[in-house]
Amino acid sequence: EKLKKDKTLPYDDFKKLLEGTYHLLQKDVDNEDWYNLSLSIICHVSEYLPNDPLLNELLIECVSASRVFLYRDMLELKFPNSFKTSSVIEDFARAFYTLETNTTLTKEQKELFDFFQINKKIVVSAPTSFGKSRIITEIINHNDYGNIAVVLPTIALLSETFIRLRKD
Repeated sequence: EKLKKDKTLPYDDFKKLLEGTYHLLQKDVDNEDWYNLSLSIICHVSEYLPNDPLLNELLIECVSASRVFLYRDMLELKFPNSFKTSSVIEDFARAFYTLETNTTLTKEQKELFDFFQINKKIVVSAPTSFGKSRIITEIINHNDYGNIAVVLPTIALLSETFIRLRKD
């Protein structure tokens, strides 16, 4: 809350926050509340983090533990040349969440994708920016269909989805 309000923290507080987040992500990965809190912390710290080598490495470790590798991509754009190359462990973890189409999914997206591949049916209700359209696109790209029904809440989203699916 202090970081959100003040948009900065003392160095030691950034360090403690990142260390605590990493431990949360290692300790209780199935606790949805802790996981969501960890993602929130990663987002806010990413926004306000000073460009410091140790803090950058701690943040990258949190990103890797969260399995939301797109955060790393965004951080590399924000802080070019500030992050060392990824570790073998991070590369292995990222490869697990990357499909043959070279699309890297988040942990939750990969779980939904794998669930669908086994059960062939899925209904997804998730918040905006979760990546539902990305999952649908990947499911369609990885399977063979004669007909597809996708229910969308707005004509604008329907048009956008149709254009993207047609392109892919």
